[in-house]
Amino acid sequence: MGHTRKSCRLAALLLPLALLAARPAAAVDTEQARLLVRSAAADTLASFAGKTLTPDEARAALRPLIAKYGDMETESRQILGRYWAKASPESQKEFAILLERFVVTAFGGMIDEVPAGQRIDVQSAEAQGNTVVVHSVASSPGEAPTPVDWVVADTAEGRPVIVDVSVDGAAMVATLQADFTSVIRSASGGLEALFGPIRRKISAL
Repeated sequence: MGHTRKSCRLAALLLPLALLAARPAAAVDTEQARLLVRSAAADTLASFAGKTLTPDEARAALRPLIAKYGDMETESRQILGRYWAKASPESQKEFAILLERFVVTAFGGMIDEVPAGQRIDVQSAEAQGNTVVVHSVASSPGEAPTPVDWVVADTAEGRPVIVDVSVDGAAMVATLQADFTSVIRSASGGLEALFGPIRRKISAL
């Protein structure tokens, strides 16, 4: 399996964890951040590593992870920023529902061939402003190790959450933000402009 394929597989496996996060609001403890990443990685590998899952089974396995670690409304606010603030409560609710469906459908369909020997080893953690970057290495038998960095922050309620994951240097949430806001800007700033494209993408997947 080539390096590009491996990075894509890891991105599909780990990106949903970043999409489950709330918006950072306060400084997080470095040890809490390390423990959170270990827990999230262990839960994810327990759900997928060494298992042969159909796309539908992989999507079903993602849902409890989303329920455990996430809040799609607060993540929607993080991704969309001022566009979220301008939207009606009805549009906000609809987008949060579609975002969850998109995450489950898109990434559940991409998770395959996660070997039983897949490991994610936390190496160090460093404070960066109000966040902590947890450095880890993903490895599996016969493949070169891949660096995975996790950004952890506290919510306003003091709950540590994962707000981004970078696989081999590629930050995933930033890419999704750019894609979504580009569609909104081209439609003169209406959140509703995303609904049709997201529904079509979900149907196509």
